[in-house]
Amino acid sequence: MNAAGKSLFAMACVLMTVSCAGTYQWRKPGTSDGDRQRDQSQCRRLARVEAERRFGNLALDARAPDFGGGRTLESNMAVYEAERHEKSLFEGCLKGRGYAKAKAE
Repeated sequence: MNAAGKSLFAMACVLMTVSCAGTYQWRKPGTSDGDRQRDQSQCRRLARVEAERRFGNLALDARAPDFGGGRTLESNMAVYEAERHEKSLFEGCLKGRGYAKAKAE
């Protein structure tokens, strides 16, 4: 298998793992739904701004509906990295505010 095939296979494995991970919610004892939604919105905005600062338009491309359409493997992987970085920043922000992931009921 060539390098492009290995990269594509690795990306497919990651996507399957993420899709099978199940649903979760962010929870913090004593926090109302309104406070949780506000904190998530603020963290999402902060993560997006930082990801766009670091990756430029790639962070915006990650949310585009045509992900994968007409792009090279390298471009797709760059978009994937930008999206992964944004998610990591979002989760770090919420953890910093005292939230923890919990399985959805």
